[in-house]
Amino acid sequence: MEEYVIYDLDDEDLQDDPRDALLVRNRRIPFRRRPFGPPPMARHPRPPMLPPPRPMVAPLPPPQALVVKEQRSFGNLTTGELVVVATQVLAAMTPLPGAPAASGDPAKDLAALIEYQALLAQHAKRDELLRTVGNLAEKFIG
Repeated sequence: MEEYVIYDLDDEDLQDDPRDALLVRNRRIPFRRRPFGPPPMARHPRPPMLPPPRPMVAPLPPPQALVVKEQRSFGNLTTGELVVVATQVLAAMTPLPGAPAASGDPAKDLAALIEYQALLAQHAKRDELLRTVGNLAEKFIG
């Protein structure tokens, strides 16, 4: 005859199904063939039901400051850069002093040449002054 092991069950499991009450605890019971199907199966305790897992929520990125783009024109230049460009254009457009004409007298030609060099130096100073003012204005305007 064949034998099967029947497992020990809790009292709660025995109360669920009245057929389980007929089982004897921790004893081997000889298997008897039943005419209507397989032998009764021993019931095992069910694992406790766990709550469904919570959905994972991705954290939000930290808020960022709104960046307002400045409306620019003239080749995407800032106001300070426009001031620098304007002063450079003004300095470039100022005319050079006129060259002295040769008179044939070396003393007069030498005096005219010295005066012309002084005018050229004054022009260079004015040009450099305009460029410096433009660069300083750019630093203050931004």
